[in-house]
Amino acid sequence: MKIRSCLALLALCAATCPAFAQAPLDPGPVVNDALRAGDPGYVDAFRCPGSYPDEASRREATVAYLRWARETHPQWRVEETLNYRTHLLEAHQCDQTLDDMIHNSPQPHD
Repeated sequence: MKIRSCLALLALCAATCPAFAQAPLDPGPVVNDALRAGDPGYVDAFRCPGSYPDEASRREATVAYLRWARETHPQWRVEETLNYRTHLLEAHQCDQTLDDMIHNSPQPHD
């Protein structure tokens, strides 16, 4: 259930931030520290969700990411964890996933 909540929050962030669809996301200062450090163990192993053969594999990869983030960067808040994942999606050109997040997220009301 926690994974769904995180994914829903990520979708909501995408829906309420118009720049999300137009420009790369600035991950923020804490996440930028992780980017500078390289975090090569996870960055190199990251795969676009669309490359997994089924939904169960995608869920397993999401759980692995959340576990990695919690263990490697315990100081990260939810926002930083989601921003880094978004950075990984952009860096690995996971365009289908990014498009799906934008199109499946609730639209803000005017």
